[in-house]
Parts: sequence; structure tokens; C-alpha cells
Amino acid sequence: MACLIVNSISEMAIHNEAIRKKLYRVESTLKSNFITNLDKAKQVGDIAKDIDSEIIANQLLISLNGLLVASKVVKDKDKMVAACEQSLQFILGNRVGNLSEH
Repeated sequence: MACLIVNSISEMAIHNEAIRKKLYRVESTLKSNFITNLDKAKQVGDIAKDIDSEIIANQLLISLNGLLVASKVVKDKDKMVAACEQSLQFILGNRVGNLSEH
């Protein structure tokens, strides 16, 4: 699924409004899910309550898209996991666990 989304965004959505609208809906759903989970994380104290969930969700979505594109070139799992952790640490600060433990 990720490859389809990345390919569609980078190649087809620029020229096709129907695809662009579909991808917008997919990205809106992802953003909504990010916001829901960020709000839950605030409630249980996993992240600071003063974090703006919408801003962070936007950054997570941008990072996800970048990581999906990078994954087409970088085929080393450890490097991609490290890139994900670095991205999350940049966005959320040091309150991110070690992803390689999951």
C-alpha cells in the first residue's frame, strides 16, 4: 500500500485531479488517526499536554511521506528504523521509545 501511495503522489497526482482527491482523503484519514492517537498519548501522559496535536500530525504526515520515498532507495532496515526514530525525536522530543524494540 505504501508504494502505491508514494508512487501515486509523486507521479500521478500532479496531473490527475481524481487521484489527487483520493490521495487527499487517504492523507486526511491518516492525519485524523495521528490526531486521535496524539490526544490519547496526552491523556495518559506519554507526551506533553501542551503539544498541538494538529501541528504534530501534519509533521508526522510529512515525515511519513519522506520516509516512504526514502525507503524506495534505502533498503537497510536498521537505517530506516533509525531514520524513523530520529524523525519522531525531532518532532516529539526525547519522549520517544526505541522503535527497534517493537
